[in-house]
Amino acid sequence: MNERNRFIKKSGKYFLFFCLMAFGALVFFPQRTQAAITTQTTNTGFKLSGTGNVDLEYGDGNFIYYLDYSLPDVMNGKMDYKVDISITFHTTDPEMIPKSVELSLDYNNFSLHPNGANTCRTQKTFSTEYDFDMMEIEFNYGGQWLPQDSLDFSLNVNVQENRKKPEVKINPLTTSDKYEKTSEPFLVTVNDPYVMDPAKDKSQYSVRISDPSVAKISSIQNTGTTVEGGSQLNINVYFLKSGSAELIFKYQDVTAKQKFTVKRTQIFVPDSLTLHIGETPTLASRIGKIGGGSLTIKQIKSSNQAVVSVSGSSLIAKKTGVAKITAVINGKKQTIIVTVTKKPVPKPTLNQLKVSYTGYKYYPSTSKLYLKFRFKNNSKSTITKVTLKYVIPLDEHVTRTKTFSITIKPGKTVNKTLDVGKMIDAPDGKVSVKCLKFWYRS
Repeated sequence: MNERNRFIKKSGKYFLFFCLMAFGALVFFPQRTQAAITTQTTNTGFKLSGTGNVDLEYGDGNFIYYLDYSLPDVMNGKMDYKVDISITFHTTDPEMIPKSVELSLDYNNFSLHPNGANTCRTQKTFSTEYDFDMMEIEFNYGGQWLPQDSLDFSLNVNVQENRKKPEVKINPLTTSDKYEKTSEPFLVTVNDPYVMDPAKDKSQYSVRISDPSVAKISSIQNTGTTVEGGSQLNINVYFLKSGSAELIFKYQDVTAKQKFTVKRTQIFVPDSLTLHIGETPTLASRIGKIGGGSLTIKQIKSSNQAVVSVSGSSLIAKKTGVAKITAVINGKKQTIIVTVTKKPVPKPTLNQLKVSYTGYKYYPSTSKLYLKFRFKNNSKSTITKVTLKYVIPLDEHVTRTKTFSITIKPGKTVNKTLDVGKMIDAPDGKVSVKCLKFWYRS
């Protein structure tokens, strides 16, 4: 609640109070009140205790005490409270005990019913957005007339904040297994009904690992607020070794825990692998590893140096064949069967065959037309057949699609004159051509 709104609300309450007091003074005449009430402010509210005296000349009586207690500055402008009220009447006359007592803390009203006893009590919870400026007590006798007299009483009013507990949740951002020498963030969400971005103040929370030998916290990042105004934190955890531990996050007096288990680094050595002639991979690149632990490879040997030789930590594939590779991997002797094959020829693509028009031959006596094309094969396969689409400019353009048998070796350029059939005349311009498909052999 900002100061301006608080001032407006407080001014309205004072104005209403003075109007009611003026009206009561005109109707009932002033009543004498005496009190020895003290206010004790606590960390979570306030306490009232003491004695008072009120005139009962007209059968009912009022008692007013000014508090001037400000509401805590909370996120939603409201605070939940619990109140314990006890009033004791110092009289031996049963007629002096009121039928009911209405006690109000500004706009918060509480009813007490003595039922003939000298002490009445009530306990309630309530919520308010206003400061506590005054306490008013009304002693009601149900219209019963009493002779002029006064009532002595003592009271205890204990008002305490009834704060809702904050909520803290911890979730790993991934669901994968956790391995030594790796890191993973945990998402921590803190929601406090009374504080916007509660984890913004680092002094309000603490975070630790239950077993520091298993993991440690490497970084903490506040990633922003939730829709409800809570904080979101990424707690990055580095896993030191295999074992189990808990991430423990404490905000004020609320603690959340997330258990996790760390596994040892796992090594996966294949029984066999295939290399192509000319490849020189390291043996480590062909061994699988999950986790950040070390991978040591020693004493690499080949049973057939002509097929696979060893140079340091690398394997050199020389020619087709099979060799046994032995090595000591993380202290254990392992054997891998390596098969060496020829490097496969890559599958050719359509754009690797370039086709261009170079001319024609036309025989009027037979109406036969031959078109001249140049083919350039940029692939590593032999092309054996092509399907061409060509457009011949005559009086009207003639479009044809035809498949031709042809042999074009890898990297070669071939000029071919192809029979395209009978035409009524020779082309009167340049023929356009496009290859739609081709066949090949490796």
